[in-house]
Amino acid sequence: GIDRIALFDSVTALMAADLRVPAPSSSLADISTRSPVAYRLYEEGLRALYQFHNIDEANRLLREAVHEDSTFVMAVYETWRIAQSTGQPDEAQLAERVLGLASRASSRDRLVIVTHVGAERNDPRAVAAAESLATDFPRDPEALARAGEVVPSLARAVGLLDSAIALDSAA
Repeated sequence: GIDRIALFDSVTALMAADLRVPAPSSSLADISTRSPVAYRLYEEGLRALYQFHNIDEANRLLREAVHEDSTFVMAVYETWRIAQSTGQPDEAQLAERVLGLASRASSRDRLVIVTHVGAERNDPRAVAAAESLATDFPRDPEALARAGEVVPSLARAVGLLDSAIALDSAA
């Protein structure tokens, strides 16, 4: 490959051929970033958030990733999550931005974004996205947890959350 994205796309196509499954019809670049700097900052931001529980450092790193590539949807989403949970003044602006970029994300990530942001905004589209998450990704704990937070039926929500916990515990 001429760059790391082309290399990943080539390896993915070779693996798909070996497994006799269809290769993805789009490039990793369509759902990620071509900027190695933005990607490195994004990874460091996630590490700061999840490994070290340093929300200030995570926020700084993720915002730098967005500054490097303003179309890097997952970096914008994680930045929105921090802004939303800490009450930052640009939370609504980031929500609009990530919803506008959601179509550039993978199917799963797009549904997570629409479900999560939509739930925070009481958008009825969040329920449809949540149902799609639960149906399309029944073995994904995060997808089930996000769906469980939104579905209107308490019994369905409990079932989804129980499944998410069971899958996460088994992992």
